[in-house]
Parts: sequence; structure tokens; C-alpha cells
Amino acid sequence: MTSRFSRSLVLALLLLPAASQAQSLLLDNFIYTSGTPLTANGWTAISAAGTNAVTVTAANLTQPTYPGSSGNAVSLVTTGEDVSRAFTAPVTAGTVYAAALINVTAAQASGDYFFHFSQSASILVGRVFARAATGGFQFGISKTGTFTTAVFGPTTYTLNTPYLVVLKYEFIGAAGTDDPVGLFVFAPGDTYTTEPAAPIASFTTGTDPVSIVGLNLRQG
Repeated sequence: MTSRFSRSLVLALLLLPAASQAQSLLLDNFIYTSGTPLTANGWTAISAAGTNAVTVTAANLTQPTYPGSSGNAVSLVTTGEDVSRAFTAPVTAGTVYAAALINVTAAQASGDYFFHFSQSASILVGRVFARAATGGFQFGISKTGTFTTAVFGPTTYTLNTPYLVVLKYEFIGAAGTDDPVGLFVFAPGDTYTTEPAAPIASFTTGTDPVSIVGLNLRQG
């Protein structure tokens, strides 16, 4: 299992932050038949279609204080099909959040990303990473880059434990290189009534996307 990097996600919920503007852009609790591919349930393969296809598993993740934990899950490994799902409308301003319950069963020492926004199939935004650490693993993030540019939070998390991971992207004025992306992680028992003062890891460097149009799941 040390070479297998598996993540199970039960919810991807995108919201603009202000209550007066809040809107759901994508909600998926994976309430599909176990064993069916995500590509048969509204998702699109963007690379390696059909190779280790991302399929639904009857293994719901839960956290007692998180209301979104219902349905099934999907498992991701170190190689294979990557999938994407489009928002109901592109986001070009404001702040967008993505939340998912994630259970890491194993991680690679070099780290790998598995969850991110996208402008297109080749323009990936806010890549969420996990890497092995002594006693567990760490979460990290990059804005547009990959492994060498990722910033990891200092906390070591426990394998085989469901964490609520929230990815945040904020559009700052015209497109440039100043939009910040941040990552928040909540352990079982934490409450989610307010946004923490600071993310566990954040990133600004990199070209800003013109828009964010969807959410991707990536397999190694």
C-alpha cells in the first residue's frame, strides 16, 4: 500500500462567499450505483479515458459535524483516467470554494496532486497535494505549478481518517499574477461555522486564470 495513493471524495460544493451572492455551482454526493464509472454520471474523462476508470464505491465518508456527508465515494490511485465536471456557470470574479471529504490511505514521498479547479483541460488551477510524512501525511497546494512549486502545511495528518478539505480561489481585479489560492483542512469534530483566519497553506505566484469552469479529479 505504500505506493498507492488513494483518496475518496464524497462532496464537491462550490459557493461564492457572501450570503447575498451564494450559489451552488456543483454538488455531487456520488449517489450512483456502486461500480459504475463517473463518466456515466455527468463527469468527463480528460485524459487516459477508461484506464483505471474512476468508479463509484459504496464507502461513504462522514464527519459528525459536517452536514454534507451523504452518498457514496470514489477512489483515486497513482495512475489512470482523470475526470472533470463543469460548473453550472463559469466563475470570473469573486471567490470560489470547493469542499470535499477526503480519506488518504497511502501517500508517496514526493507528493502528488489529485483535486483542483480548471479553466480548461490543460489549464489547472489550485492543485491540492498530499505527500507522505513521518507518522502520516501532509496536505499542500500550488496555484498553477506542479510538484516542485507546491507549498505544504506544517501539520502531519493521520492516514485512514476523513478530513474536510476546502480549496479557495479569489479573483483580484483584472487577470494578472496576483490572485491568491488557499487550502483549509478540518479534522473530525471540528466545526465549520466560520472561515479560519488563515489557510494551512496558500499560494499567489502564477498566471491568473481568466475563468474557472469546473472541478477535476486526478489520478497520479
